Amino acid sequence: MDEIIAFIEQNLSSVKVSEILTTFSYSRTSLERDFKKVVGYTPKEFIQTLRFYKVSKELVHNGYDYKSLGYDFFDQSHMNRAFKKFVNVLPSKFQAYIKENSIKIYQNK
Repeated sequence: MDEIIAFIEQNLSSVKVSEILTTFSYSRTSLERDFKKVVGYTPKEFIQTLRFYKVSKELVHNGYDYKSLGYDFFDQSHMNRAFKKFVNVLPSKFQAYIKENSIKIYQNK
């Protein structure tokens, strides 16, 4: 699973589960079962969660521009829906809240 996780992280902006299946010669059922056993999420859920994390970090540090984020969003409304799924608020409101309250977000990586 470490190789698959590294592959996802390296290709996060556009990785698809089908690409993982081909690259690592897995069936969808086996990959989902094995991945969920180790990670706690299906590969698709993991990719969405990791993208959300990266997008939210970028919003806080660099502003609100879905095109420059580069995480495979078709348009702004697609990113808004994905973001709202995780925190039930639009990215612009999230960013405003962070700014108004002078919240700092730190990361080790």
